[in-house]
Amino acid sequence: MIILRREFQDRGIEIDPLVTEAREEVCADLHVGTIYMEAGSSENLTMPDKFQLKPGRCIIITTQERLAIPSRVFGNLYSRGSLAARGMLVANTKIDPHFNGELKIAVFNAGKQTLEIERGKPFCSISFQELTDRINSVSPRGGPDISNEKRGKLERFISENMANIVTIIIAVAGSAAVTYVTMKLAAP
Repeated sequence: MIILRREFQDRGIEIDPLVTEAREEVCADLHVGTIYMEAGSSENLTMPDKFQLKPGRCIIITTQERLAIPSRVFGNLYSRGSLAARGMLVANTKIDPHFNGELKIAVFNAGKQTLEIERGKPFCSISFQELTDRINSVSPRGGPDISNEKRGKLERFISENMANIVTIIIAVAGSAAVTYVTMKLAAP
């Protein structure tokens, strides 16, 4: 069952700060924080006020929000339709029960134009589902480990599979753009 945004607090979902948007009842927008990383790197860089994401480039954005997810809740991230139509794709990411912290989210420019990413602006959305039962694990979850020790494997994987990765991302971007345009044309 999808949890409505007005029920987040009652279900133990904490998003700090939670920006309220009157039109959105299911998802919550997540905003560009002050830290980012280049894909394949573990070095934290300071997000400028306006970042130019060139075509074919991927970065990891740390969210402005901190999340705390209870044991009976599972989250999913989504690209914002308006940004996906311009080529900005958010990696298909899950948020496990017991997650606690800021999210580190891969963002890819599958378009032909440079995209401007502004610190503090919404760049993706999150929704939550209630599980039928709580999970057995009680240990808090964080983001993926991309420390220097593991970075070599990730860099090797990316370099060996870049053509396949880009092809998949472009296909998903095209599909998202078609869906967005179709929805806009069908709207009254």
